[in-house]
Amino acid sequence: MLTATPAVLGFIGLLVGSNGEKLVRMAISPQRITPCDPTSVQLVAHLKGKYIGPLQNVLVVNQGNQVSFVVSFGIGDVTKNRVFVGEPGLFDTGSNVLVMPWDIAGQALHWLETAGQASVTIRDDRGFFEISCQDAKYLPSITYFMQGWNGEEVVPLEIPPASYVYKKTEAVCILAITFGDRWILGLPALIGHYFLYDWQNARIGFAKVSV
Repeated sequence: MLTATPAVLGFIGLLVGSNGEKLVRMAISPQRITPCDPTSVQLVAHLKGKYIGPLQNVLVVNQGNQVSFVVSFGIGDVTKNRVFVGEPGLFDTGSNVLVMPWDIAGQALHWLETAGQASVTIRDDRGFFEISCQDAKYLPSITYFMQGWNGEEVVPLEIPPASYVYKKTEAVCILAITFGDRWILGLPALIGHYFLYDWQNARIGFAKVSV
């Protein structure tokens, strides 16, 4: 007999292809009918080998909007370039950018220009942040430190430059970053990771995709 699972679980796996294209590795619909009521442990065991290491779990503070809690945020060397946040962060699979609050814009752009393998120049073209595609490889990683689930320590979610840089032309690339009134972790945060949405236990688990 088919029964609907009470826990809404979904996996999304994405990776960056050899030409820089964004590829969906695997997606399981959150609303599904199954012949049994599998636990998240059974589902994770079935998918071992698809991701690297154990899933890291972050606390969900608002299930309806997929909201977790950003404890702090860093760019490049996070032992030097890290700020306290203490605000909600929305995981939004429908957004193709990372949204950060306006009050961090100056600091974030400065770190993006200076905290990578070499200094780069970022140009603001009417709200679109452009960089020479030749320089994109020098950009630093972006790291969100999320509130862990069930008393776990703060969990880092690292986003490499390949995940937040898009080509506009052969010479000009655009950062998938914008600024607004809140923290939104869009598509760049998902690329290269598996995500497990476990609403019954108020947590989101993630790990790097095994290519």
